[in-house]
Amino acid sequence: MQPGREAQVVRPAEGADTQATHAREARALLAAASSATLLTRECHRAPALPARVRLEEQDGGRPLVVADAGSPVVARLQRSPVATLVVPGHDGGPALHVVASYRPVPCERPGAHVFRPTLLFVCVVGHERRAVPVEDFTAAELDPFAAAPRLLRHWGARHRPELADALPVEPAAGSVLVASAVDRDALTVQVLDAEGVRSHRLPHPGGPVVRLADAAAAHGLPIR
Repeated sequence: MQPGREAQVVRPAEGADTQATHAREARALLAAASSATLLTRECHRAPALPARVRLEEQDGGRPLVVADAGSPVVARLQRSPVATLVVPGHDGGPALHVVASYRPVPCERPGAHVFRPTLLFVCVVGHERRAVPVEDFTAAELDPFAAAPRLLRHWGARHRPELADALPVEPAAGSVLVASAVDRDALTVQVLDAEGVRSHRLPHPGGPVVRLADAAAAHGLPIR
């Protein structure tokens, strides 16, 4: 969908469990993002203009939005504080749109301006726009391992040395390492080589963890 383009919002009649699931999925998209696009306007009737921003310290679905001092976002938000945060979906999946009023908050970092949103409207945008009630979105309890599939693909593609170090035996040259699963207790790595496929379930050093970031750190892997 093009920035600023309007589409019909779908509000299907759903049970509480389904609504809660949609809210958790939407929060998971936001929690996994370190950057996003902010659509701001010069004035209320002006077209929306995109700019990249960073996301930090997500508190109940209300992340700090960080813009560089030279970003046009800073002046636009001063003139028209209501803007739309667009978080892309994983692997081309539905994106998250968060409409909010952004107020500046004190920041001691040179060259940066920080804003905190007051949420007005949340929806997930794919083939249709599915509204997520703000109260459900902010109250959603996140699965701490919701971002695991994305990280597993990233680790397998970019962090073979770290995966190899975690194995009990050094893999043969030319073997393929696949990070296939991670949970509170262990990381599972598959080794594909001339002898076939072997799966290694590697307990987290230090014992079970409660967050995906802790599981990654236990094996020297990045969280982003």
